[in-house]
Amino acid sequence: MTMTGFALKDGHRATFAVSADREGHCTGITTQEGQGPSRVLRVRAETFVKMDPQAFANEWGAATASRFGGRWVRLPPGQTLDDVGGFCDLATVPVVGAADPGGQAFSGGGQSVGGRRSMSFLLQGPDNPPFLGYLATEGAPRPLRVETQAYDFQVDFSDYDMPVLVTAPPADQVVDLAALTEQTQ
Repeated sequence: MTMTGFALKDGHRATFAVSADREGHCTGITTQEGQGPSRVLRVRAETFVKMDPQAFANEWGAATASRFGGRWVRLPPGQTLDDVGGFCDLATVPVVGAADPGGQAFSGGGQSVGGRRSMSFLLQGPDNPPFLGYLATEGAPRPLRVETQAYDFQVDFSDYDMPVLVTAPPADQVVDLAALTEQTQ
């Protein structure tokens, strides 16, 4: 499915679009106010991030950016550099993933989301703020939106059951996160 939305991060609004499938393939782009776009790819259980040059320099310093900037950063399994990378694992996405049914409260009401009627429900877990989710009430009960009032955050869902075709970047354009960490120490 494709997830598009926005979030407030470090006082700046970030927008994103991520396509992910249940096999773990993922591609996405995020843009934070004042910076260019950053990209994320996941293929064969490997996650790669290509950051905006300014964000790269802010994260690892100017010297590291001049040596490795413009390359894809390979992350260790289970690690993400940005919140967008977290959307690559659909099991962790509110409304989509495996949520604890004890933390959900359904509502009879809803709203129109993208022109589709919906039913709303509250997702509340011990590690996250409460999220309000919307499921389609016409056709398949697919997730349409998730949002929270705890901070400025909204995600809309579309393009269900579409394959996500991703190719890993060429090896000569990749640097491991460990090399960046060593460089800045």
